[in-house]
Formats: sequence, structure tokens, C-alpha cells
Amino acid sequence: MLKISFFKKNAGLLTRLSFIVISILLIILLFPHEGKFKYEYKQGSPWKYENLIAQNNFPIYKTEAEFNAEKDSTLKKIKPYFNFNSKIKNTHIAHFITEFELEIDNLIENTPEIQSNKRIIDSLHSIKQQTINTLREIYSYGIIEKTYPQNIKINSQIIIFKNKIGDEYLISDLYTQKKAYKYITDKYNKLCENRKFKTPSISFEKYVLPNVFYDEKTTEQEKKQLIDEISPARGMVQAGEAIIFKGELINAHKFSILESLKKEYTQTYGTSLMRYSVIIGEFILFSILMSVLFLYIYFYNIEILQSTKQTLFILTSMMLPIAIHAVFVKFNILNVYIIPEIILPIITVTFYKPRLAFIHNTVTILIISFFISNSFEYLIIQFIASFTAISLLAELSSRSQILKTALIILISYILSYSAYTLIHGGSIQDIDLEVFIWFLINSILVLMAYPLIYLFEKVFGFISEVTLLELSNTNKPLLRLLAEKAPGTFQHSVQVANIAEEVAREIGANPLLIRAGALYHDIGKISNPIFFTENQNTNKNPHDSLDPLKSCEIILNHIKNGVEIAKKYNLPKEIIDFIVTHQGTGKIRWFLEAYKEKNKGKHIDEDLFKYSGPKPNSKETAILMMTDSLEAASRSLKIHNHDTINKLVENIINYQISENQFDDADITFAEISKIKAIIKEKLKNIYHTRIEYPK
Repeated sequence: MLKISFFKKNAGLLTRLSFIVISILLIILLFPHEGKFKYEYKQGSPWKYENLIAQNNFPIYKTEAEFNAEKDSTLKKIKPYFNFNSKIKNTHIAHFITEFELEIDNLIENTPEIQSNKRIIDSLHSIKQQTINTLREIYSYGIIEKTYPQNIKINSQIIIFKNKIGDEYLISDLYTQKKAYKYITDKYNKLCENRKFKTPSISFEKYVLPNVFYDEKTTEQEKKQLIDEISPARGMVQAGEAIIFKGELINAHKFSILESLKKEYTQTYGTSLMRYSVIIGEFILFSILMSVLFLYIYFYNIEILQSTKQTLFILTSMMLPIAIHAVFVKFNILNVYIIPEIILPIITVTFYKPRLAFIHNTVTILIISFFISNSFEYLIIQFIASFTAISLLAELSSRSQILKTALIILISYILSYSAYTLIHGGSIQDIDLEVFIWFLINSILVLMAYPLIYLFEKVFGFISEVTLLELSNTNKPLLRLLAEKAPGTFQHSVQVANIAEEVAREIGANPLLIRAGALYHDIGKISNPIFFTENQNTNKNPHDSLDPLKSCEIILNHIKNGVEIAKKYNLPKEIIDFIVTHQGTGKIRWFLEAYKEKNKGKHIDEDLFKYSGPKPNSKETAILMMTDSLEAASRSLKIHNHDTINKLVENIINYQISENQFDDADITFAEISKIKAIIKEKLKNIYHTRIEYPK
């Protein structure tokens, strides 16, 4: 049962790992190999050969499943190690005291009625002391950093070292940064509520920082030590011992002995020791190269390893050029330089960052070089050409870029080949002009990259920058329909797109994705445009004649209508995500309060006034929620100045945080602070005061 639950729980990961292993095996199988174990057998069948006697001592190896099960069982017993930093508490509490006392001093200085009121001053200092006590309480429990491995669950037991003494805790016993922020903010707000005097406005983001950190080194050392202690064998067969007799049924035990003998035979004997050595060497080397690629992906693009489709894309786009080169070499088809290997980095850089495209392509050409007779020449030429292509197409936005890139690739091929030949040949006559023809055909075939990008988009569910640019064109039929049916919503969407795109650039999110998402996020309002304030150009509001609950239903339906319209116009899933998440699980407060007023004394189901979500699940969708709310709210301000805009931004985003709207998004408090500053600046620029021009 343990094995079954393990495989069910890790089915996706095991599938992706199996694809990687299969890819390595396919690469090895592209070479012809000889020299196999001379016996063929399977479990449950009788042994059809002569009596088999062991010629030498050899271990009975555990099967891979047995070893992995023992390894997994051992690893599950390991409790991850964390370190508790006691200095952080004192530092941040001291900073808080300094800021709070400055705020109190400013209040006293600027509020004459407080200066002579000792009771109020004492109350302020009491609030300060109680808040300090709350901070100490939080830090004594511990605020855990968010970057610990994902396999450590909230109910996992961990060991925390405090003053070099380790104690066991549950992850759930500790605060997360968001949980600590909400706890201290709620406590502080409760202390300040119903006060008849002004209290300091404090943002606690900078005072609740992690003080419990994952100790990867110690944890990994513990894992390694325990794994090293696991024996790969579970017994020995002695020389002269009978392994199996003719006609004897091959049961599980005999099968494992035969498999162990086969393994020993393969490693030690065989018809050609050299061939087996080559196979082992190939497997190790190709595994190392694959490990280099996937370790990079693990540390810098972990989302790829969490997606079967994306892992398959990485492997498929690698295996295709490897297989084509192997076939060309095996059957001696033309010259390998005719193969447009450069298409690989072009496609990869379209969907991922240039660094990943570079690593991905480098590993691929290193593997391909083992098929090529003049491998070093091939490596140099392809390395230069691929680096050129990646640099030129880091931001692919038009078909003409591929055409220009193909021309520059041709030049880089010719120059690098000529330079390499001159270095090794020493004469211009040694340059084979026929190779230039292969380079020319290769560069022409590079133009196939554009339709292949579209194919990969559809097969693997990607969305390229070219597609995002096309979707962002305001002349697209759906956006023209939005502008015609709901002009106010269209202008709002354009304004949100402009602000959100700038925010995305500043915090490292995808600006093209968020721009496209912002332009389409409110398309559901096409169905009932007049029921949305921005489209009402008269003093008559249709909601005035409706029950608040009915009005709320119409507003809520713009999400559902938006999804239906998006599917009708074949918008990608990534864009639909912005439609369904931009309101999260927030409530329509205005209609809720109106309904409460109308139905005083009655029980009211507030969920009827609540969006169904889901909450934003990425930086981009989180940015859109903030920008959308603030751009709309800013229109209702009667006065647009530094103070009103700052207050609006702080209130709305802090309210969204308090409602846990960003819990599912990979966004930090530091990034949220930066977003606040950028949006404030953008809104101030939009509503800046103009001079009065002379008539």
C-alpha cells in the first residue's frame, strides 16, 4: 500500500523523470551496439538452458524498485533542519520602536490638544508597548522563510536549531510572513479602533521578516549519509554455487539472482568489453549533460519540471535535432551542416528566457557532436551561430526578425567555418566552398522556425510574444467590439493595460502577457455595458430601478460572460485567467450595503454578493487585480493630489491583502511595496494639475 500511495502521490514527477531517462536511453540506442548477455529469460517461465553454476562470487542486487523504496522510506524519516536567528527580532523591534516614537512625537507636536493630555500620551505609549509584545510573541514562535523546498508540507515535522540546540516543531506551529503581517496588523488595528484621538499609521511589512531559515547543507548531508548507508545488495552468490537448474521455474528470487548475474556479466565480461565500456561511458556522460540542463531548470525555471507538457517540450525539441543528425550520419545523407539546428534555440527563446535557450542548445550540440566526425569544428560553428540567434531573437516580435537573423546566421557560419579552417589548414585553398552551399540551405530552412513556433504553441499550450503582440492590437475584432459596445470599459482597459505593463517591467513580470490580459479582462461587460458606471453617459442609472441583489447578479455575471466570449473568440487560457481572477473572491460592497439597508433585521447570505474567484495565481494576475481596482477607484476621487492618491492606493491594496487575495500568487511584500509606489506615480501623472491656458 505504501508503494502504491507513493506512486500515486508522485505520479506526475515520476512520469517526467521517466521521460528524461527514456530520452537518455534513446540517444544511446541511436548507436549500434553488440555483445549481450547470452541468456534470455523472464520471470514465471522455466529455465530452458543447461544448469547454471556461478563461476565467481557476485552480489545479489536489489531491484531498482526495492532500492528506491528503501531509499524513499529512509528519506521520509528525515526531518529537515532549520536555523533560528535570534538577532532579527531585536533589530526589527528596535526599528519599530524608533519609528513609532517618531510618529508619536509628530502627533504631539502637530496636535495641540494632545500636548496637554497626559491620558492620550499614556494611551499611545500603551499601544506601542502592546504592539512590541505582539512582535516579540510572533518572533518567539518564529517566522519561516518561504523558500524552503516544496516537499516540506505544512504538517511536516522539522528540527529548529536555537543556540545550537535542536528541537522538533511542526511547520504549522510557525508564522509565515503573510500570516505574521496579518496577525500584527489586526492586533494593531484592534488596539487603535474606537479611539477618540488620532493614532500613528504604521505599515508592518518591514517589521515581520523571516527569522527561521532552511539549512539545506545540514539536511542534504543527513540525506546523503543515510542513503550511502543503504546497501545496493541483499546477499552474495558464492563461486561454485548452483544458480538455477534446467527446467526449474524462474521465481522472483531466482529472477533477481539472474538479473544480478547479468549485471555482473555486463560490467565485467561480454563478447566485447570495449563496447560495454563505451555504452556505460555514453550513459554516464549523457546523463551528466542532461543533469546539467535539468539542474539549471530546477534552480531557475522550476515551473518546467512541475509541468509534464513543458518537460516534454524541452526533451522533444532536443531529441528531434539529435535524431535527425544521427540518421544523417548513420546513412551518410548529405552534409550535416544542411540541418537547421539553429531552429531549436529560436523556438526555445520564443517561450523562455535567453539563458535557458542557451543552456538547452549547448547541451544539445554537445550531444550531437558525438555523432560528428569533426566534432570540435561542429561545436565551434554551432556555438557561435546559436549564440548569435539567441541574442538577436531574445524578444521576437515580428517575422522580419527571423529573416534578418537567418541572414546573419549565414554570415556567422561562413566566417566561423573559414576561420576554423584557416587555423587548422593554414591556407585559403583548404576552405571547401561546397560547405557554403550547405550553410545557405541551412539558413533558408531556418525560416521554417516561424510556422514551427505556431505548431509548438498549439501542441504544448504555449503563448509566444508574437501572439501576445497580435492579441494586444486594439484593431482585433473583439477589442473593436468592446470599444463600440462599451467605450468606457475599453478606455478603462487601455488605461489599466498601460499602468500594469509598466509595473510588470519594473518587478520582472511579463509585460506583454499582462498588457494582453488587461485589454481583455472586462470583455464580459459587452453583454450589459450600461450597467457599469464607466459606460453611463447620462444621469440615469439603470441600477436605481433594480433590487440590489439583481444589480449584483448583473455585475457578477460579467466574469462568466467574459469567459464565454473569450472562448467564442478562441482566446488562450493565459488570457482567460485574467478574466476569472481579476476580481478574485472579493465582495461587491456597495450593493451588499444597499441590500442590508433595505433588509434590516433579516439574515443575509453575503456570499451572494461575492465573486466566485479563483484568486490571482501569478504575479501578472495579482498586478492586474491591484491596477484594475485602483484605476477604477481613482476616477471616483473628487480631489486628485499626492495625499488622496497615496491614501487610495494604500487602502485598496492593504484591503486586498487583508482579504488574502494574493495568497495563491508568487508575489512578495517587497514587490507589492514596489507596485504601490509605481501605481501612485502613474496615477499622479494621469491626474496631474494642468496650468490654465489664456483664452
